[in-house]
Amino acid sequence: MATSKTYNTVGTSSWGGVTKVRFGNDFVTRFKILVKNGHEDIQLIDLEDDFNKGECLKMIMDHPKFQSDEQQTAIYDFVINNAYDIGMDLKETVDF
Repeated sequence: MATSKTYNTVGTSSWGGVTKVRFGNDFVTRFKILVKNGHEDIQLIDLEDDFNKGECLKMIMDHPKFQSDEQQTAIYDFVINNAYDIGMDLKETVDF
């Protein structure tokens, strides 16, 4: 994750039976695009400020809205595959 982009909307959605983490900069627009493209189980939160992906992921890991098995798997998969610094912290605290 060597990007400096920031986001103020983060969450998860399912498409084709696969749940993934979604990022955006406008809650309503992001929600409408996901609906238009046939996504299901859309759960997004609007953040109070702009954050990078790593910071967004940290916020939703323990958020009550994102505690289903599918959502937690999507979050941790994204962290392990795309956020090396956060992933290393998790490996120290969680048995994989």
